[in-house]
Amino acid sequence: MRALLLGTALALAACTAGSGQGPTSNNAQAGKSDSKLICKEEVPTGSSISREVCRTPEQIEADRKAADDMFRQTNSRPQVQSR
Repeated sequence: MRALLLGTALALAACTAGSGQGPTSNNAQAGKSDSKLICKEEVPTGSSISREVCRTPEQIEADRKAADDMFRQTNSRPQVQSR
């Protein structure tokens, strides 16, 4: 069991190491907009392993608006009533 957990952890670490989503790749994008990166630890849904996610204030606002829009669309659909 330990070997399986260790193997899974190493595989996940290898996948994220080369994904290009670390702070260094975001710094190139941030340099274009002259915005500071805001980094924080997030735990993805369905996982117990946190990861550092860095975004510009513009990206954070766009994500918030997208989540609000999705929430409104979901709640504005007519509900199916069962008998």
